[in-house]
Amino acid sequence: KWNILIRGLSGNMNLNLFFKSCCVKYKDKTALQIKKGFRRFKVTYRELYEKSLILASILENAGIIKGDRILICSPNQPEYVLSFFACSILGAVIVPIDVKTSQEIIEKYIVQTKPKLCLKSKLVKQAINIPTIYLEDYDTLIDTGKPIKKRADVKYDDLFEIIYTSGTTGEPKGVMITHG
Repeated sequence: KWNILIRGLSGNMNLNLFFKSCCVKYKDKTALQIKKGFRRFKVTYRELYEKSLILASILENAGIIKGDRILICSPNQPEYVLSFFACSILGAVIVPIDVKTSQEIIEKYIVQTKPKLCLKSKLVKQAINIPTIYLEDYDTLIDTGKPIKKRADVKYDDLFEIIYTSGTTGEPKGVMITHG
């Protein structure tokens, strides 16, 4: 199923439009399943899209614009997915940071990417000395927020993500990934 969808990502289709088209096509299907305690919650594609639009508005109100870099430091949790798609709607560039990354390496990433904001889980103990929004606060922020009014004009070849990976030298290097 995913191979068919991803093959459709061409020319004028960027990640942002791909996400929107999936949410329209599969609106009432389950996008995420969340286990909290002994309960499981489902989030539909429609709900994911609506929450992403609100989070994009919150980030915009925090001064984030197309091309700005945002660190995301979080274990595997649903708010990471919201962050990912809200940034794609804004045209912001995400810089995901593994929760096990050392303080020293995080500081190198900050110097190299110059992020304006960090989206971070309270479970992450490393200090990140830039303005931060905590993922655990998303529910409250989204409940009181409004959807973004105007999406960024994101092009197929605009930068979306800088992923740090170790090369043959063992020193992490940023790999740039576009919206296409």
